[in-house]
Amino acid sequence: NSYKGISSANGSSSNGASSNGGTAAKPDETSIPKVEEKPARKPARVYLTFYGAPDKNTAAVLDTLRESGRTAAFFLPVKSADWTDDTVRRIAAEGHTLALLLDADEKASGDALVEQLTLANERLRLLTGVQTRIVSVSTGCAQLSRAQRDVLIAAGYRLWDAGLDSGDAEKNAAEAYTQTVQYFASTSGVVVVRLHHSKATPRLTEALCSYIGRQGISAGRITYSVAPVNSASDTR
Repeated sequence: NSYKGISSANGSSSNGASSNGGTAAKPDETSIPKVEEKPARKPARVYLTFYGAPDKNTAAVLDTLRESGRTAAFFLPVKSADWTDDTVRRIAAEGHTLALLLDADEKASGDALVEQLTLANERLRLLTGVQTRIVSVSTGCAQLSRAQRDVLIAAGYRLWDAGLDSGDAEKNAAEAYTQTVQYFASTSGVVVVRLHHSKATPRLTEALCSYIGRQGISAGRITYSVAPVNSASDTR
């Protein structure tokens, strides 16, 4: 710093490098924008869902949900090797809905899909003592054939899809929040929101929970007894 003519109280250079030569992590601190607080419409009900394997950001998401008194559904990939065991246990212990996410091949037989779900459920039971019959498909349930859906439903599974992607996988929290609440203000229907486990997700979750509370929007919990919402319009 002396050589470059930079004065720094903490010994850090102006380019963000730390004194030990590493680069300091920069959290997503983009300000959450103000939005219309008296929208003309609001959803009849919102379901919060999280897709993908839990990671280092999931603990902060769970903290936010607990503090706000909200529950959500967590769609875990059927490849259980991708799971973080302690986080999956926490999801179950804190009252959230555990669900499974199929990466379905349209050429796979219905029996093959059921086998994947059965193996994942065995792992889930070992970790948490419970199994699930809530399922989603990464490309949407409409991509499944009628025959595939028939086999899954006959095996006791309920098919769900998120109709709105929050955008948190690619956008920062502020951009994803704006996109999501603008959609909320454009509909009076049921909205199933897909979130992920990205760096932006914890702040987005906090902002959405606050917005849902301020607007008096009903926040539902996905359970087996709830009629499923999916892109195939299959409510069985």
